[in-house]
Amino acid sequence: DDQKGVNYLIKACHILHARGIEYECTIIGEGPEKEACQKLIAEQRIPNMHLIDYLPNEAVKEHLDRATVFVLPCEIASDGRRDILANALKEAMAMQIPVITSKMCGIEELVDDGVNGMLVPPQNPEAIADAIEKIMKHPDQITIMGQKAREKIDKCFNIKNEAQKLE
Repeated sequence: DDQKGVNYLIKACHILHARGIEYECTIIGEGPEKEACQKLIAEQRIPNMHLIDYLPNEAVKEHLDRATVFVLPCEIASDGRRDILANALKEAMAMQIPVITSKMCGIEELVDDGVNGMLVPPQNPEAIADAIEKIMKHPDQITIMGQKAREKIDKCFNIKNEAQKLE
């Protein structure tokens, strides 16, 4: 699915490796881009990359429990489709994980840049790598951003609030 921009995350990890930044990246899910991603990782010899097929929600939650940061580099697909307010971002934020995602219309409603996560330009591996490095180098900010992420979800995406809006 070319709305996810996973190849940009892989390229960002290549940049982090070149900078000598330690990381471990797990990409969960299946899709038509998987083979191309595997090829890119192999050709560029990018270490510490783990591609995992589809997992049930509980197993994904276990991976998120161990995550320092959640990266979803969304992009506008070739046919114009886009991922607006991706559930995966909301789930990570609800678990108090800072998120890094693309600065796109719709996502900016969810992620407050520098507060509960970081927004980067779409299709920009360098910016993704910079954001990951910045978060990794400021562990004190990880907890604060994570708390702010949870607060945003509680405030804006609370099921009771959403139901009242619909009523």
